[in-house]
Amino acid sequence: MGPKSTKLLDFACKAAFFMLACSMIVTPICLVEMGKALGINLTQRGGLESARSIPLFLIILASGFLVRKVSSTKLLTAGLGFISVGLSVVGLSRSYATTLGAMVLMGAGSGFIEGLINPLIARLHPENPEHHLNVTHAVFSIGVFCCVLIFGELLTVGVSWRLLYIMSAAGTLAVGVLFGFAGASIETDAGRIRGSYLEPLSIPLFWIVALAMFLSAGTEAGFTFWTASFIQDYHAAMPMLSGIGTAIFAGSMAVGRMLVGRLSSRFSVRNILLVASFSGIAVSVLVIYAGSIVSVFFLLIAAGLIVSGFWPSLLAIASRKIPCETTTLFILVVSSGIGGFGAAPYVIGALGDRWGLRGGLFLVPFLFLGTAGLLLAVKDKKST
Repeated sequence: MGPKSTKLLDFACKAAFFMLACSMIVTPICLVEMGKALGINLTQRGGLESARSIPLFLIILASGFLVRKVSSTKLLTAGLGFISVGLSVVGLSRSYATTLGAMVLMGAGSGFIEGLINPLIARLHPENPEHHLNVTHAVFSIGVFCCVLIFGELLTVGVSWRLLYIMSAAGTLAVGVLFGFAGASIETDAGRIRGSYLEPLSIPLFWIVALAMFLSAGTEAGFTFWTASFIQDYHAAMPMLSGIGTAIFAGSMAVGRMLVGRLSSRFSVRNILLVASFSGIAVSVLVIYAGSIVSVFFLLIAAGLIVSGFWPSLLAIASRKIPCETTTLFILVVSSGIGGFGAAPYVIGALGDRWGLRGGLFLVPFLFLGTAGLLLAVKDKKST
């Protein structure tokens, strides 16, 4: 592959992560208006993210097998197509059942993006994969930050939530077409990936790390999915302000990941995550009882910094401490995180129907507590 093709495909990968962020964040931002239009309760609203996350989880698991037979770019093109169709269907849907089906399609497409972008970036830049992977993930955070502000403003000035889905679908489709042009020369991964999916399952530390990923991903999902609704319901804020709250959380996460990267050269990653877990218990409770929207915004800055390091740092712990083939290990640990990200919004919504959204959000400090308990079971060494 020539340098021009590599640059084009590298750009396509970043654009795909941007649109993935867009497709993920459009539902939380539009959730209140969507709920009114479709006549659905909090449990059903939380179920939308679960419907997206279940197929996402399954496709990530399957992608390790599929990529041995079909090129990464073909699967990524198909994935972006699935997301685009799903977004379009949600924008046109008049029933909850149709919307759920569209979310399933979006989740399947997202699974290919989540599972295959990272190894593709590493293959494109073998000389310095760490830098390029971090830049690519930064684009995801930028996508969340930009989309929540833009979508929140558009909702505030009266633009239909349905149009936001259609706009997102068009952008995703364009990136899918770009992959079709850029990735013709990428070969399959047949013969490169070795080892059984069952190998990590026999190692106790894998289960500790995987469960910690599940719980910590739930904390991120709780803030990401329900922040906009919480601000609108309890602080009588316009969609623009609720979007700003989600954007603050996303922007703080981007800063936090860079900060954790620097701190990890001086301190144990496990200890950094322990401090974050115990801090998260306090901050998440304070968010629930915050008396003003200004205090909520400041607490969301702290929450973003706290949550930011769990996903990449737990992967780093796994890669250093669990003696398994990295691709297989990565897929399984990420799948655990996807499971937690999908389950938490549904449980919060179900609890919210019984005790109010404030009561539902009390799940988040308990998730932090569980994560802290699991991290205490990981042996502390500076190298992790």
